[in-house]
Order: sequence, then structure tokens, then C-alpha cells
Amino acid sequence: MVDELAAPLGYDPRWSILLGALTLFPVLLLVGRTALRIIRHPGSLRISGTERSRVLAVIDDIPRATAAGEIAPRAAHSRLSSVVRDFVSASGSRVDGKTLRDLESSAADEMLLEAVRLFYGGTFHGNPTVSVDEAARAAHRVVAEWKN
Repeated sequence: MVDELAAPLGYDPRWSILLGALTLFPVLLLVGRTALRIIRHPGSLRISGTERSRVLAVIDDIPRATAAGEIAPRAAHSRLSSVVRDFVSASGSRVDGKTLRDLESSAADEMLLEAVRLFYGGTFHGNPTVSVDEAARAAHRVVAEWKN
């Protein structure tokens, strides 16, 4: 029986190399394709329900902080914009560095565009035309309904 097991050791070492290469090739191919898919399509990454809940809690806290005088309405609009953009970007849709005009010229989601338009008015105008509560409702809707 020992003779039967020892027989393959007598073969040319090139056969061992070929067998190792044939074994490793499918594994490396699978790992490489998975890595490329994640790099090329980061939107395929999923945001957990826990993370979504955490972001919704942050959004819900902003109008309360504004009403309590802890933050100014302009800062609240800016904070809402940052929170929503960070959340959407984490799902793979890179919007964190885009202006409203950039988003309008790209194929951005209409729900996201509506919210960003509300944030822009409150962030860049001295006297916001949209209340923080309304902007927070729009932010809440984007995060709650965002499909990633």
C-alpha cells in the first residue's frame, strides 16, 4: 500500500506544477472577478438596516436641535445635505462632492434631486425659503426609501 502512495512522487516535477496551477487558476479567477465587480459596481454594496436606522435618527435629531437653538437653520440645512449625501455615497452612488448642477446634469435619482434642491435653498441663501422640518422630511424620505 505504501508503494501505491509513493508512486506519484516518482513523476516529473512539472506535473506537480501543472496540477497546482490548474487548482489555483479557478480560485484566483473567482477572487479576481469578485474584486473587479466590487470596484466597478460599488452600488452593489448593501447598507445594513442598523446603519439606515442610525442615519434616520441623526436626521430626526436635526430639527429638534434647530428648534432648541443649538444649531442655526442654515447649518441644519447644510448638515442634512451632508448626512444624505454621505448615506447615498456609502451605497455606491458617488454624490458627496457634486453640486446641484452636477446632479441635475447626471442621471441622479429624482427623489435625491428634490431633497438636494431643498437643502441648497437653506444652505446658500441668507433666509431659507424651506423650513428645516420640511428639509428633514425630504432627507428622511431619501434615506428610508433609498434602494442600494
